[in-house]
Amino acid sequence: MVLIIPNFADRQGQPLEDLPEVVLAQMLLQTEQPVELAFLQPTLSLRRDLQELGMPDIPYWDAFADLQEVHDVEGMPVTIHDLTLSGDLIPFFNVGGNRILLYREQKLVAEVQTRNQIEVERITHYCDDGGQQLDEYSADGFLSTTTWLNLSGEVEKKAWFTPFHEPVFTMGPTGNLSIEADFQSHFKQPTYACLEDLVQERYQKHFQVPKQVIVAYRAGATQTNQFHLSLPAAQTVGLLETGVDFSSIVQLSQTYPQLQWVFPSQKLVDQFQQTTGVKLANPVTAIEPYPTTFSPGGSNELEAQLVYWQIQQQTAEQLAQTVQILMPELLANDKLVLLVGGDEATQNFIRAQQDEWMTTELGVDVNGNDYQSYIELGPPKNFQTEAEWLDYIDDQITDDDAEFNEADLHHFYQASLFNEQVQYLKPKEQTADLFRRVRLFLDMGPQADLKRQVEAISAGVPMISTAPTDLIKEAENGFENQNLFDLAKQMNYFLSNLQHWNQAVVASVDLMEAYERDQLLGRWKGVLDHG
Repeated sequence: MVLIIPNFADRQGQPLEDLPEVVLAQMLLQTEQPVELAFLQPTLSLRRDLQELGMPDIPYWDAFADLQEVHDVEGMPVTIHDLTLSGDLIPFFNVGGNRILLYREQKLVAEVQTRNQIEVERITHYCDDGGQQLDEYSADGFLSTTTWLNLSGEVEKKAWFTPFHEPVFTMGPTGNLSIEADFQSHFKQPTYACLEDLVQERYQKHFQVPKQVIVAYRAGATQTNQFHLSLPAAQTVGLLETGVDFSSIVQLSQTYPQLQWVFPSQKLVDQFQQTTGVKLANPVTAIEPYPTTFSPGGSNELEAQLVYWQIQQQTAEQLAQTVQILMPELLANDKLVLLVGGDEATQNFIRAQQDEWMTTELGVDVNGNDYQSYIELGPPKNFQTEAEWLDYIDDQITDDDAEFNEADLHHFYQASLFNEQVQYLKPKEQTADLFRRVRLFLDMGPQADLKRQVEAISAGVPMISTAPTDLIKEAENGFENQNLFDLAKQMNYFLSNLQHWNQAVVASVDLMEAYERDQLLGRWKGVLDHG
């Protein structure tokens, strides 16, 4: 049996379904390889998470469910309708959000954090002395933990409960734990130096010494979650992501010499070895975390050329420079449409840079009242030609002294259509299905977005990456961009030449075969069989 220890706590907003350990578990489930998950971090919604991941029947062990005597309890979440509020409390609902603020005599006394605006996840009580009491609720409908914070936000005490509100153990301000009298027979000691010791004791009681353990390790993982790497096993494999810190890997390898690391790409392995110059005790392996599928898109030369620009951790200078490169390309090719990914803050910055470029290059302030008033009269995209739009605008204007002449209106028309060539994607629009429509993928960040790159390959879409990646055959299915000034040339290699684009589709098919599920599982078998 392969035991996988996930790391959900350090995922930093990454969707659970994109975590490499989740993808690996799903692949193993589709084979005859027995697999089990061991969750050693506190989680309040594990059963629901596994259900949403399509893995409700996967064998798993939850350390904190074991410690808190949850066993087979499967209840319904506590909802805001279950709360009993005193009559002098006035609730204020965060419209469209997941917060409810409770006031007494114009003083904030509590805050309810919800899921889907109804399921209670946490209640924060604001105490008269400036401290706080945090009550966290399990998705199975019981109070799981209570934490007391002092005026400085430091933990004074934390208690873990059974589903029947019985305290099992408590933690003091120094991190030491005390087992409650009624539960001391369930533990080896009455006190523990830290929570990790408690989890490790219960882990060893449950698994003893498993044969093969795969531990997910993330860049920036807290010291608390590093102890997973030290748990007893005949073979321990550390599963890494692209954003890994090389110095941390060297340090951890010295601390835990039994570890065998699996990197997400061979180029990252090469970079690690060149950068550190360290030869590790165990061999280092590279296995792409995401399998390809065959899902070719439907883009052709007669349609708009959609370019998906995915952005991660780019500086303001890099973003501004990229905008200066991309805007002229859009202006020169009205079939070109830029789909901008990234988070809201990044998109807002790019939008401001776009507006500034249009003011300078097109002579139009798209945020000005004059432009807005004319465009609102009749959006140019609703007209077949500029002449039709001008005729319509002329009919709508009754003021004979209108200050804008036909040349000004031409610039307004041009700017409006140009604006339509830049579209800002919402998070829910940035899915694998998007690649079935796009012509080119721009992956810009300090690390390759391997999930998106695999989706591009699976759809036969060429790509340009600013980070090293195994998933690009240079000048076949894409380019590694080491200088932004080469970006326009690299883009046009695929956008202006249909033969090059067709060759990229053929190269993508070769990569699909190299990184399909069975190929990845074969590499994992080699690691586990020869560990």
